[in-house]
Amino acid sequence: MAITVNTDTYISLTDSNTYVSGNYVSGSTEYVAWNALSDADKEIYLKKATKKIDRQILRGIKAIDSQTLEFPRAIKSNYRFYDENITGVSVNRYNNYVVETEVSQLVKDAQVEEALALIVNGSSLSKRQQLQQQGVKKFSLGDLSEEYGTGLSSSFNSTVLASSEAKELLKYYLAGSVRVT
Repeated sequence: MAITVNTDTYISLTDSNTYVSGNYVSGSTEYVAWNALSDADKEIYLKKATKKIDRQILRGIKAIDSQTLEFPRAIKSNYRFYDENITGVSVNRYNNYVVETEVSQLVKDAQVEEALALIVNGSSLSKRQQLQQQGVKKFSLGDLSEEYGTGLSSSFNSTVLASSEAKELLKYYLAGSVRVT
């Protein structure tokens, strides 16, 4: 079953292939790993990357309530201007919201980067991550012990982006901490 843009992916398979070819040299690990996959496997990784991106805590709200995915976004802004170069999309201004009319190229690029990281790094978890997912709070091996904070949940691995490049591309959209007064 093929992926559908704006339903289960932000970027088409053709555009993903173009991104990889245009951003990685032919001998790089990412390029080789991507091109070794069948189209069906590439689509699975693109779907996984979409899900991970959509699980992030994002600024704003969906641009249209009925849209399936989290992007495009409507972001509250107190500014009278909006730097369209940040997202590279057309926007409408409505009631102090900047409403994107399409999915940003940054989001599409981040999706491919996340898919590549999942392929290259594997979706397997480290022993530490496995223990954290299972809810283990303390682990000891002889004189060595580790204690994990209570903030980790069973969804730990599903919410953390595997790609630092994807996180950087999405930084405009990611909600950071806020000061509570």
